[in-house]
Amino acid sequence: MMIIVAILLFILVIKLFKKYNWEALLHPAFWFSFAWAIALISYFFIDLVGAVPIKNPELLNELMILLIVTVVAFLTFTTIPLPSRQSRPKVVNLAPVLPVPYILFALVGLGGALVNWIGLGATLAYNDNIRQQWLYKIPQITVITWYFYFLSYPVAFISGRTWMVCQIMGFPISAKKIFKFLLPLLSGFFWSIGTGGRQALGLILLYFVVGGAFGIGWVISNGYLISKVSMIRIAKKGMVFFVVFALFIGITGLSRAKQQGATASAFDEIWYIAPVGQLVSYMGLTIATHQAYGDPQRRDLSKTGPVSLAGLQDFGIRYIMGWKPLTVEDTNPERFLAGSGQVLASATRDVFYDLQADFGFTGAILAVILLVLISCVLFDYTRHIGYDRIIKLAPLVMMIMFWGYSHQFSLLMHNTLFWLILSFSVWDVFRMFVLDRERIGDRK
Repeated sequence: MMIIVAILLFILVIKLFKKYNWEALLHPAFWFSFAWAIALISYFFIDLVGAVPIKNPELLNELMILLIVTVVAFLTFTTIPLPSRQSRPKVVNLAPVLPVPYILFALVGLGGALVNWIGLGATLAYNDNIRQQWLYKIPQITVITWYFYFLSYPVAFISGRTWMVCQIMGFPISAKKIFKFLLPLLSGFFWSIGTGGRQALGLILLYFVVGGAFGIGWVISNGYLISKVSMIRIAKKGMVFFVVFALFIGITGLSRAKQQGATASAFDEIWYIAPVGQLVSYMGLTIATHQAYGDPQRRDLSKTGPVSLAGLQDFGIRYIMGWKPLTVEDTNPERFLAGSGQVLASATRDVFYDLQADFGFTGAILAVILLVLISCVLFDYTRHIGYDRIIKLAPLVMMIMFWGYSHQFSLLMHNTLFWLILSFSVWDVFRMFVLDRERIGDRK
């Protein structure tokens, strides 16, 4: 059945590019396909080296069925007409200029990351003690500096979008501008090593890459053609980013394993794979954990509401429904299962597992179809929105990231949506009231 899923993912990607050309890179279906293609390939390799300790064909087939349902839903909703924005934005001068608040927001975000990093020891190496402390009780300095660091989110998005426009249009990029582009990535790096985790840098990179996809959409919306040569050149540079991130994951994984007296991945003994083996394992283990954890235990939604979509509760739904605030036991039960001998007790749990725990198998299918429909409507209605107000793009950005992360966990389970909307809103408010609605293309 995994082969069937792989074929369907390939068909979905072909369908997207035939219908939307390069704008397919903005479609949540593309990100879903890309993420799960890598997950399937990675699972094949970890299974090949005997790193899948528990195999449950029944649960594996259930996961494959849910993946097939998702692909079929995307194929259906990209075929039938959906509500869309017919008008395109007015053509503007696509100047390679970073908006005025960019440097301010970037430095504030970087400052928050640096203060947190210094306050927790200023180590450049991975420190598992910091991670364990942060998992169970967030240090006060981290709580305070977070309100500065989260401004890195819109900065990373704008950085990726502007970088992509420069690449497509052939604008020269000076060393000074490259440094500016890298500022949000530096923030993510220092926040990651300051908290002992890797998700922070991964999320910043995700904002950057998603911003780049919107840069492609914006260029196309303004009537410019993108050559295959340009996209191949961009893809090569994108691979450099991916390899660097894979090495970061591998190095921190090896360091974590050494400090914990554990094995980083099944590829530790293969010297030419070990540096990136942690990433391969991390991507593939989501299919292994789906089997190792056993049947998803149904949750009592009357107490917590749907945990897989708990991020929506940050907008007041919890208080209206009388649900209790979620704890780490609700969102990351694996942390407490390791001590009882649970195999593969990691935080790698795909979104479908949580949807089943919330709604059951049939309910998960209905939830997937609804999420796919929302994603397709947002794509059709949002991708041609103008350049200035990034808050209007936030819902589509969220669904792109949701499906791009769906092989790891549900981003809608956590407060990602809340901080996405808040950070993009702060950026827009600054632009609207301080810069008097100036367009990026009008500045020199």
